[in-house]
Amino acid sequence: MAISIHPRYRILAIVTAVAIYALIIAGAVVRVSGSGLGCPDWPTCHGTLAPPFDKGVTSIIEYTHRAVATISGIPIFLTGLFAWLNYRRVKWIIVPATIMLPLLVVEIGLGRFVVLSELQPELVVIHLVTALTILACAVTIAVYASQHSGQATATSSVINPDTGLKGTPAQIRRLIITLAALFVVLTIGAMVVASNTSLACPEWPICNTGLGVIITPPPDLSPAIWFHLAHRYSVALFSLWLGWVVYRTLKEQGNIPAMRAWAIVLGVLFALQVSIGATQVLLQKPAWLRAAHLGVAAGVWAALVVLTLLNVFGARRAKDSTA
Repeated sequence: MAISIHPRYRILAIVTAVAIYALIIAGAVVRVSGSGLGCPDWPTCHGTLAPPFDKGVTSIIEYTHRAVATISGIPIFLTGLFAWLNYRRVKWIIVPATIMLPLLVVEIGLGRFVVLSELQPELVVIHLVTALTILACAVTIAVYASQHSGQATATSSVINPDTGLKGTPAQIRRLIITLAALFVVLTIGAMVVASNTSLACPEWPICNTGLGVIITPPPDLSPAIWFHLAHRYSVALFSLWLGWVVYRTLKEQGNIPAMRAWAIVLGVLFALQVSIGATQVLLQKPAWLRAAHLGVAAGVWAALVVLTLLNVFGARRAKDSTA
């Protein structure tokens, strides 16, 4: 079936994805600056519509986060609205758009409960996980719209019709497993941050008593250290898996510019993420590194979603071209 996405909708979809990413960054700044309770009430701030300057910079930071959330809601709403008006039969647009809009309402409600519960760790984690899901939906719409923007058929490839995008079932399964694993790793990391156990092991890569605590941990380790080590173990295992996935992608599709570029971006971002995580422990969690840690994590998530979609749409393109 011929599919043509209006170029303006492609731009709107990309703006939406960028806006959601910016919102996650703003949330990270609020978290690491200790501004989550800068406005202890919601939706007002200390009982007023504008943050009172005599309440300190934390009120301004938290209020700025709320403003960014409000502004970001506009392109998100428009993306969903035009999806229903113009692309109801395009599942790669209507399905993520339909998921994204209710989740936005849930995210706003979670933000309110996070404030009113005085940053209860479980709600903080759910708040971040919901944001990552919304980001994945927005990226899906943006990639699909980019693939079909101004094109007459559903078999046009991303960025350049001559890139020869392709994808096999094995590659797609591998990337979906990677997405699920990354989601778990990011969730565990968010739980570590929310529970304030980031410095339970103040050294890296060893933990307290040395390397032995990682290889043969003593039975009297505190729950906080075990929790922190679970994060390190999961990151270490995922690093090996992701390295293999990037290698396989470059080996199998390294001659395709889009695939090669996003595989490299994914690998570089994850290496940067691990480096930032280790550095922030060694430097006792400076605020700017903590914000960068979450920001790069969201970038890794987005890059993996893009790479997975390129394989999925490439497989569909190959199937359509032989039909």
